[in-house]
Amino acid sequence: MKEIAYIDQNLAEFIPQLINDRKKDIADIRGLIETGDFEGTIEILKTIRETANTFGFKELTAMSSHAVTVARRKKGGQANELIEKMAKHLEKIKVVYVDFGEENEMDFYERGKDIL
Repeated sequence: MKEIAYIDQNLAEFIPQLINDRKKDIADIRGLIETGDFEGTIEILKTIRETANTFGFKELTAMSSHAVTVARRKKGGQANELIEKMAKHLEKIKVVYVDFGEENEMDFYERGKDIL
């Protein structure tokens, strides 16, 4: 299932790079987990979480938040599973650019999610 992320059209030029950067982060995390660097893993996951939340990628926000919790517990196998889910998820995100104007973003999301 694709996540539909409703993004303000004024941010359209930034989103492809943002997604590519998150894919690079995932590659970096794989290496960090392999070497047991959970602190480095957590820092990158926090960046993913904050960026995803800022730009409205709700599912990615939730996934990265959960991965932070797992990494804090130093559960490498479980962290790897979550990272792979995040990598697959990044391939499935569908971005819909909208003009929020004066409209409340959440109102748009709630009405629009059933249309698409």
